[in-house]
Amino acid sequence: MRSNIDKFKEDFERLTKAGEELKLILFEEVGPKKKTRPGRFFAKYQGWYSEAAVVIEQLLPQRLEEFVNLYESDSRRKTLNTSNYSIADYCMGLAPATNSFGQQTFDQGVVFMKYQMQVAILGSVSQRLESSLFDIKQLTQADLFDSELDAAEELLKQKFLRPAGVIVGVILEKHLAQVCSAHKLVVRKKAPHHQRTERSPKRIGSYRYAGLALNSTPL
Repeated sequence: MRSNIDKFKEDFERLTKAGEELKLILFEEVGPKKKTRPGRFFAKYQGWYSEAAVVIEQLLPQRLEEFVNLYESDSRRKTLNTSNYSIADYCMGLAPATNSFGQQTFDQGVVFMKYQMQVAILGSVSQRLESSLFDIKQLTQADLFDSELDAAEELLKQKFLRPAGVIVGVILEKHLAQVCSAHKLVVRKKAPHHQRTERSPKRIGSYRYAGLALNSTPL
C-alpha cells in the first residue's frame, strides 16, 4: 500500500511535468517564430494553475500572492504595457496595441517570462520537500490515521459501535490537536461537563472527509 507521501510526490511530479510541457506550448505561441496560433496553452493552463495554486498555498504560502499576481490582471490599470500585461490577459485574447506603423507597442512574449516565474515558484516547492525544514509529520500521521480508521470501520461492521466510536473520537482529537499546533493556536481547557455522550459513528467515511477538509483548508 502506497503511503500518502508517495502519492503526494507522484502527483507533484506529474504537475511539474505538465508545467514544463505547457512552457513549450506557450513558447510556440508567443516566441519569435510563433509556430502555432493561441489556444492550446489556455485550454491546459487553467487546470494546471488551479492545482499548482493549491500546492503552493499549502506548502509555500509566502509565495502564493506572487504566484497569483503573475496570473491576474490589474483592474486599476489604464493601458496595457510590459509591466501589467498578465497571463490572464493572454488567455482572454487581449493583445498589445499597435502604433501608427502597425507594430505592437510591446512584445507579447512577456507573458512567457511571467509563466516561467510561476513554474519556478512551483519548482521551489520541491526544494522545500527535500529540505530538512519540511515537516512531513502531517503526511506520516495521515497514514497512521488511515490504518486506525480502517480498524474502526471493521469494528463498526461487526456491530461494535462503542469501540469504533472511541477509536474515531481519539483520531479526531489527535488531528484537531495537530491542526492547532500547525497553525499555532492555543486551546484553552474548559471545566469538564458531566453530561454523558455516546460515541457511535454511523459512517466512518465522514470522519475521513472531515480530516481531509481540515488538513487542506488553511485556518
